[in-house]
Formats: sequence, C-alpha cells, structure tokens
Amino acid sequence: MLNKISNSLFNDLNYKFIPLLFAPVIFALSACAPTGEGSGANPGVEEFPIAYVKRKILLDNNGNIEQPDIREPLLSMPGGDLYLKSNSSIGAVETNITSSITYGMGDVKDVNVSYDGKTLIFSLLPEDPDPNDNIDPKWDIYSYNRITNELKRVIESNILAKEGDDIAPHFLPDGRIVFSSNRQSKSRAILLDESLSKPQFSSQDEDDRTKALVLHVMNFDGNNIEQISFNQSHDLDPSVLSDGRILFSRWDRMNNNNAISLYTVLPDGSQLQPYYGTHDQSHDDGNGNTVQFLQPRELSDGRIIALSRPYSDTFGGGDIVIIDGKNFVDLNQTTAVNQGAFTTTALSKATVTDVQNNDGLSLEGRYSSVYPLNDNSNRMLVSKGLCQIDINSSTDITSPVIETHLCIEPYLSDSTATPAYPAYGIWLYNRDDNTEKPVVIAEPGMMISNAVAMQPSTRPALNLGTPDAELDAALKSENVGLLHIRSVYDFGDSSFDGCFFDNDLDCTTATVSSVLALGDPMQATAAQRPARFIRIVKAVGLPDDNDPDLTDPPDLSNRAFGRSRRLGMKEIIGYSQVQPDGSVRVKVPADIAFYFEILDKNAHRIGPRHENWLQVNKGATLECTGCHTHTTANNEPALPHGRSDAEAPSINPGAPYDGYTYANTENPATSSPYFASAGDTMAEVIARSQGAQSVYTAITPSINVAYTDDWTDPAARAKDTSFSFDYSGLSGLTTAIPSTSPCETAWDYTCRIVINYQEHIQPIWEVDRGVNTCTSCHSAVDVADTPMQPAAQLDLRGTVSDDQPQQVQSYRELFFADDFQEIVGGILTDKLVPVPVLDGNGDPVLDGNGNPRFEDIPDPALTLSPSMSTNGARASRFMHKMYETNLNTGVPLSTPTVDHTNMLTPAELRLIAEWLDIGAQYFNNPFDPLAPEN
Repeated sequence: MLNKISNSLFNDLNYKFIPLLFAPVIFALSACAPTGEGSGANPGVEEFPIAYVKRKILLDNNGNIEQPDIREPLLSMPGGDLYLKSNSSIGAVETNITSSITYGMGDVKDVNVSYDGKTLIFSLLPEDPDPNDNIDPKWDIYSYNRITNELKRVIESNILAKEGDDIAPHFLPDGRIVFSSNRQSKSRAILLDESLSKPQFSSQDEDDRTKALVLHVMNFDGNNIEQISFNQSHDLDPSVLSDGRILFSRWDRMNNNNAISLYTVLPDGSQLQPYYGTHDQSHDDGNGNTVQFLQPRELSDGRIIALSRPYSDTFGGGDIVIIDGKNFVDLNQTTAVNQGAFTTTALSKATVTDVQNNDGLSLEGRYSSVYPLNDNSNRMLVSKGLCQIDINSSTDITSPVIETHLCIEPYLSDSTATPAYPAYGIWLYNRDDNTEKPVVIAEPGMMISNAVAMQPSTRPALNLGTPDAELDAALKSENVGLLHIRSVYDFGDSSFDGCFFDNDLDCTTATVSSVLALGDPMQATAAQRPARFIRIVKAVGLPDDNDPDLTDPPDLSNRAFGRSRRLGMKEIIGYSQVQPDGSVRVKVPADIAFYFEILDKNAHRIGPRHENWLQVNKGATLECTGCHTHTTANNEPALPHGRSDAEAPSINPGAPYDGYTYANTENPATSSPYFASAGDTMAEVIARSQGAQSVYTAITPSINVAYTDDWTDPAARAKDTSFSFDYSGLSGLTTAIPSTSPCETAWDYTCRIVINYQEHIQPIWEVDRGVNTCTSCHSAVDVADTPMQPAAQLDLRGTVSDDQPQQVQSYRELFFADDFQEIVGGILTDKLVPVPVLDGNGDPVLDGNGNPRFEDIPDPALTLSPSMSTNGARASRFMHKMYETNLNTGVPLSTPTVDHTNMLTPAELRLIAEWLDIGAQYFNNPFDPLAPEN
C-alpha cells in the first residue's frame, strides 16, 4: 500500500495547517508553526546534539501494515538507523551514524545517553546477510561516542554476543549498563542443577510469543553479564531513579494476570517490588481502554513520566502521563502514601493532546516516545504521530488510487476514508504553556521516534544493593534466600477477625482479637487456626519449538497443559509450617521465579492464586507484610503488599518488647519459654532459638507436609497432635514419588516436585483396593469387558479418550462436561431426548405429512459438570466427596450413597490436592517424552 501513497500527504504536512488539527488548543499551538527559516531560539537544547531513530513501518509478508505490539519487542523491518543532529532546529543537518553497520538493511531502537552527555547506547539489529537461511540476526547493544566518533558493539566477543538478543540499554551510575535480554544467563545455568534431564534453553514468555526478555547488567566493556530479574515474561525499558533503584516496565502475565506495570529493583537483583499499577483499575484510561505503562523516566521533581498505550492496534502510539509514584501505588488509591508534594492525583496527562487509546482515529495524534530534558525545564522531546487517513481518489473502483492525508476536512468526510499510519516526527513539547515545536519532520513509510538530547544530566545515587558482608554466608553457600511473611492474615488494613480472605472458609472458632492471641496455645489450638502450611511453587520455563539452540525441541500441544493453557506448567519446591501467629520464615532457592500458597490443615490452598512472580538473592531475605488483596474488608482500595514504602503497618506487630515471653509456650530444645526481641514474629523467634548450628533446620522446607507442635507448653495443655502427609503412602505409582531424589529426606535448593497426570495421578485410580478399587466402579466396562454404566457417570480408566486422543479418558471425564449415559441394548450410549428440528427462522421443519420433525440429542437436562476444577482442591467437588464435606463452607454434603472417606490414603489425597492447586496440568515437564505434541 505504501507505494501507492501520493505526495498529497506532504502537502498536508505543511506545518501552517497544524493549528487547525487541534481545535481545543488552537491558540496554544499557534506558536508552534515555524516562521519559514526552519529554526528558532530553543534555550537549553540548541547547543546539544539530538539523537533519534528512523525505522521502517512494519509490513507483513503481503506488504500490508502490521500493528506494532508491545508484547513482541524484537519485531523489526529492514531500514532503521540512528541519526544525529547538532541541535533541535529543523534546519540542522542530520547524520546517519549507523549506516556503516546496517547498510540500510538493519534496524535501531532504544536510544539512551550517558550522564556526561557524550555517549549514546542503543539496540541495533544488523542486516541479514542471507534472508533465506532461516538464521535471523540478533539484536545487540552498541555505543557511540560523539567526541571520538567511535561506534562499536558493547559485547565484543562473538561467542558471548550470540547468547541472546540484547535490547533497551541504560547506563547505571557506576558506568555499567542495565539492559533487557533473552539470554537468561542464570536461569539457563540453574536448569543444569535441577536433575530433571532438561537442556539449557531460554524460555518463552507466558503468551508463547517470543523468548522472555529479562533484566541483566554488564560492564561497559561487555563483560561480567549477570541476570538480575527472573520474570517469565518481559521486563523492559529500564531507567535509573535518583536514589539508584532501577525503574522498569514489567509484563505480569502469570495465570490470569495480563498487564505491564512499573517495578523497581536494585542492580544486584535485590528488593524487586512493584512501584505503580499492579492493580487492574490502574490500567483503565478513563475511556474504557486498557493501557500499559512504558518508557518510565524520573522527572526532576521526583514524579515519573511514561508512555501509556494499549498493547497494539494504535499504530505504536499512545498518551504521555505523569505518575506521582512517591505518593501513589495505584490509580484508585484514596490517600497518599508519603503526603509529599503531589497528593491530589496518582496519574495526570502530560500534554493537552486528546489522545484516543483505541483502534479508531485519534484526531489530535498519538505519541510513541518521550524524553524529558535534563535542564530543569518542563520540556520534553516527543515522537508525535499526526493523524492520517487513506482516501481513494479514483472514480474507477477497479483501480483505486490511494492518497494519504492528515485528518482534516474535506478528507475526514470522504466516504472512502480509512485510518492510515500516523505521520511520526520529533517535536519539542513545553508543558509550561502546552506548545510544541517541530524538530524532525515526518517521512513517508517511516516512524521517527526515540529522540534523546545529548546533554549532561545529574548522576543518580549509587545503590548497588545489599553489601556482601550483610548477606548470610551460610544461606549463600546453600544457594538460597529467606522468605519472611509477618502475617498471612494481613490483607492491607488493620482488622483481624481470624478469617482468611473472608469468604474462603469459616472464621476460627477461637475467640481471639489479634494474631498475638491467635498464637497463644491457651486461646487457640492448631485446629482453630485457618492457615497451617505454606507451599512454594516455581515457574517452569517453556522452550521455543523452533529454538536453533535445542536439538529436537518439543512442539507442545495445548493438551499437554491440561484443562487450562493459561496456568502454564509448575513445579513445587517444598512446604513449611505457618507459625501460630500467622508468620512464616522459610528458605527458597535463589534466582528463580516463584510464588507461595497458603494451605489449610489438609494442605489445600486457601485464598486466590498469586498473580506475580517473586525472587530472592542468595543470602538475602524477602520480607512481606502479608498476603495480596485488592480491597480491604470494608471494600475500600487497599495499599498493595510488596512495595516496602507503601505497605500498611502489619497487623502482626511482633513481640511488644525485648525479652518478651510468649504465653503458654515452651521451647522443646530448652524446656523454657520462648523469648523474643521487640518486633519479632513467631517465625523469627523459632528460627533464632534453635541456635547457630541448627537455626536453618527450623526454616528448611520439606517435600513432605508435616506438622509438629513446637510451641505449646505441656504444663498448660496437651500439645496438638503431630501428623505428616508423606509420599511414602503412595502405593501403586509407576514412580515412587514425584520429586527429585533424595529430596524426601534431604531438601536442598535443587529439589522439585514434578507431577504429571498419566505418571502420578492416573495410577491412583488403578491401585488394587479390592472392592474399593476406583476403576472397578468408575469404569465403562466390567471385569468381563462388558459395557456398564460408570458409577456417578465417572469413567476413571486410563484408556485413550474418545473426545481427545492426546489425553486419557479419566482426565477428560474429570475436567470436561459430559453427557449422561445409559445401557441400551447392551451398549453404553448417551441418553437421548427428541427435540423438534427448526429452520433458520426458528420455525419447526415439517415432514411429508405435515408433522413436525424430531431429532434425538443428548439430554441437556442431564449434562454432567466436571468434578475437578483447575481452581484448586477446595473448588473441586471430587475432593469434597473424598472428605464427604463441603470444603469451602464446612457444611456437610448430603448423605452419600457410597461413603468415600478413607478410600484414598492421606498421601494420595495430598498429591491430588497439590496437583489441583497448581493448575491440574496434564504434564509439568515440557521435555517429558509422553507430553502431547502438535
């Protein structure tokens, strides 16, 4: 289509027309039109070079325009380069500084500048020497020094450079570079430690679009590359705040989450936490459009300027917003966190342009990049796309002539008008008076964007993270960190009612008013505490089925994931106890993406699934106030947990003073009461009280789910009964336990529980239990292979499913709706009912005698709902049946025809429950040879 664009577009782009495009701000923008000489006074930037990128507009294989998509940051078209102008005037001569590498057939993006204003760093994709060899060139990070005129690739080693695509570089205060890369250096190395027979590979993002790009740091010479973030989808656009923290855009795509929000992390990978926008309502632009936050940079007043745009369908453009992140963490937050200078609103528009974040026309234009000037002014270099439409100027409909015009009359009223790619150029926008001045004029078929000024800027504070001397050496040697949760009953307000997420299960029967009282053995027994265990769950990276680095990579079918592809695959790291006051202190492997689940006495998850990946450094402690929730008990906006400076005070204050004695407790190691320092949670106390040699034993997770009463003073009352759900009770499995050996007896950071349905769950239905063997009743044939009606219409055989040959019959019956079946003429068949045949108008179809015609269909009144749910054990009717109790409410079920309690062992119930809680995947190892493939 682009080759049909007429020159009428650039007649429209005569900038004397620009004020007419924006009626609401016509007077403010009238000063923007150039006076004819193409230049003008521009204090603060005229003496500094301006760098920017010209990139070809994306086209598909048929030459049609392809919408840029944030979720595919590696997409490119041959024909992008980096340009330099000596100043910001239109008439300044521009120089292509990358043509010696790209030869006009490469691409460039993500430009940033050093703090002294002398060096540019950017992402460059070289030309493809052989477009037909199925070997694509990769994105590399380049630097350009304007003083020495030196242009070079930062990572000089070809071997090292080939390990992944590297984009979005930004200088750290110490001269190193933080960037986003799919090389996933630490994640690949950990694969070799896990003993799961997996090769090294970089995993796909959770949308299965491309390899996940996560944050790394390296020296300016390209050495000492370290991965510092472990998201399972993209971490993009890093910049550095004045306090030395790295601010970046994180794509949270875990489970049902799908948003790009702002996060911070330190250069060593510690203190990863959300900064702004992690609640869904923050992504509503007020007009019903869902937007994401990109290109965040700190302004001189401490607020954040960022691009706000949908994932796609807006031609790569959106709006520019200013976020008061120091006081607000979400859009609907009712009170400011720090009561700083900006307390009126969390988010405001940076321009007066009426941007439309939808797939229609945005008459006043859209923005694709923003760069605030470092001169204490309110000016910024922006890439602005002027609205354009395509018009068919031919009267011959068989031979259209497409002309592209600005969105002005008379073209807007033309009946053939359709949206066209905006005319993106570089402008200097002044927020003091809402005027903008053209810097680089738009060109046909090009997106001109990513402009920066090569001017000096204030170097941020150097904040490298936790000093090595402050890290726990013993934990470092084990390749683990600590997770410390002050209270799993903490939901962002000051209330405590002994419940867990209110509607999930009954409140405790103990009459207590605080977590300290809940921890008193004389005020609450273990059975009266809703939260009993914590489960640590790890992400499973998925390979690209076309990854050239892998030999015969699996091309997984959706059936490999089971009922829900969205839940991905998961591994369980281990379990630990929740202490009586609701606190947790437990080891977790370092440098992995994980989350946790809180469990009841049966080791079933209570509360919703976690929707964000966590990480912890070796020897460090990740501290959480409590568990995530989006609203308080009063249904008011709550401060999210996870951001250390924005959390509400925990409902668990810990010990009230040094030397505090927990009431009615006795330390088994000393036969004396537990003593605590001021502020200590019970989890901290029990770990510290074990002594230097065994301190970590108390907080080491286990593959088994075990409870021991470590608190109650037997002189006060009898200790609560100990119990354990061990895999050793799983008889009949084709493998002894679904975990890596020897983890059942000696946990370490490499331990993984990997549950595959055919290997670990299906054998439970087939274990010989005599008359209680599951498949003796729940089968479509009897022992003589004669058809029979399965008990409860549930067939638990491991035969290939009639509905889906890549899964077995039992899995389909457990998770998918089914028709009621009966024996007719010795054959098991769907129960059918006659229904009238209707025509396209909904009227009955008549036979030759004028009577309505009927057809037999499965009886819709008898359609059976699935007995298992990917929402977890407590949401599954199957598990209720195993306990003959409604697990969600505690209300007993109706009197059972067959009592299923005690038919399965506690270990088997534990295995089924944990598998349901993590998503009921068909397979949790993408490299398992039995996993279904396309």
